[in-house]
Amino acid sequence: MDFVTKVVLAAILALAILDTVEIYSMSGIYWDFAVNVLNARAFLTPFFYQYMSTVHPPYPIVVTPHFYIETFRDPLMPLLLTLLTIPLNGFAPVVYQIAIIFLLLASLIYFSSKTDVNLLLLALLFFNPYVLFNLFLLDGEEGLSLIIMIFTVALLFQKRWESGVLLGIAGLAKYPSLIFFPLLFLLPGRDLKLKGFAAFVVTSMPFLIVNFAYYGNPFAAYFNEMNFFSLGSSPGSSVIAPSLLTIFAYLIPALLVLAALFVSGNEMERDKAKRIDHRQKVLFAAIALGTIGWLWLSRYPSLYSTPRMGYLMYLGVALEMAVLLGRFRFAQVNQWVPDLSWEAGGFSKSSLALGFMILITVAVLGYSFVLAHQEQIFNTVGTGWIGFTTARSLLGQFNFSNCSVISNAWVYLDYNNVTAYPPTDNSSQAVTMPRLVYYTAGESPSLVSIPLGSAVLHYSYDNLILPPNASCSH
Repeated sequence: MDFVTKVVLAAILALAILDTVEIYSMSGIYWDFAVNVLNARAFLTPFFYQYMSTVHPPYPIVVTPHFYIETFRDPLMPLLLTLLTIPLNGFAPVVYQIAIIFLLLASLIYFSSKTDVNLLLLALLFFNPYVLFNLFLLDGEEGLSLIIMIFTVALLFQKRWESGVLLGIAGLAKYPSLIFFPLLFLLPGRDLKLKGFAAFVVTSMPFLIVNFAYYGNPFAAYFNEMNFFSLGSSPGSSVIAPSLLTIFAYLIPALLVLAALFVSGNEMERDKAKRIDHRQKVLFAAIALGTIGWLWLSRYPSLYSTPRMGYLMYLGVALEMAVLLGRFRFAQVNQWVPDLSWEAGGFSKSSLALGFMILITVAVLGYSFVLAHQEQIFNTVGTGWIGFTTARSLLGQFNFSNCSVISNAWVYLDYNNVTAYPPTDNSSQAVTMPRLVYYTAGESPSLVSIPLGSAVLHYSYDNLILPPNASCSH
């Protein structure tokens, strides 16, 4: 690795970490990421295992004074968070967020070492706000699966059956990644295909057994998540175009560089450009499968989830762009480092192209830090918002500090140690539970029912609703 690459990678890595830490310190973590943390906490309490041993099948959302869990969620990220929560407790989320940034870099280093694609070029295509924020911070599952799939594609490039193992793991990180299963058909020869398929099945088998034991159906968790994926959205929503812009906006500079190189007359390495080899087949198949998967999931579009599902397309498109850019001839053949030589009174085309991409990447990540400090990265609040951190003390003013509540932001409250149930709870106790309604976060406030005769108390951050027969439920 040359000196220029080391310096630029260090700068990009530092900015990515600074952005992540700043967002965490200002806003905490966001809804789906918080659910994964709550699932991890549940794995550490004996009450969860008592529940799972007595309730078959388990409810999709389980709220108790001892734990909160959404049983339909992808299992890998909560398991990793569990391992971090044991030694780190409350610091586990931010440590996980930083660790996954380093894991992304490791995946790109591995991919670069097994291909002829330059590492710096890969970093410029993957270290951007879409990947770092939408895929790593809003949920985390998509980002984790994307990283595993980068490793998987590198193994497929090498025609190794072990790609089946990683493909199975990617599916446990995010179920929609199973759309890439047909990539195993690209392994050459009958024996490699069989080994790849067997590796995939063996990797997935423990999770399928657990599903069968609790649901009577080995694929129950997959179906449950697909059902919940459509909640809160409706067919025909006009979010497809904005979602595509969110997914691919940060690839536009690389696209401009590609166009400029074509217009300027730079030649591709003809022996590679004209041949569709095994690697190109893998990338073309990944793009096609990812697009099919995204379109299928976009049947019920949402500005919150539809862009995140774009990781299915982003994987193949970004890797293909890296391969294409790496095939142009430069002053230093196929090496993306500035040669600092002067041509016609200026830098060489390779220096200008790479410098443009570096400048854009550093500027965008630097500006993101400013936005993070101003809490303007996302149009929503996180677990660290004062309305959630002070909820327990607000309830304490009415002697409900240790009692259960109904709320449209129940996940954020449960994360802050307030036992909160979703508005859809129909238990007999729900009628008498206090309600906390938030208008800046969570699900629609209109979902929270207000019993006749309730006292509605307005505060700076929320409304506290006390039914006429309000009582403390645990």
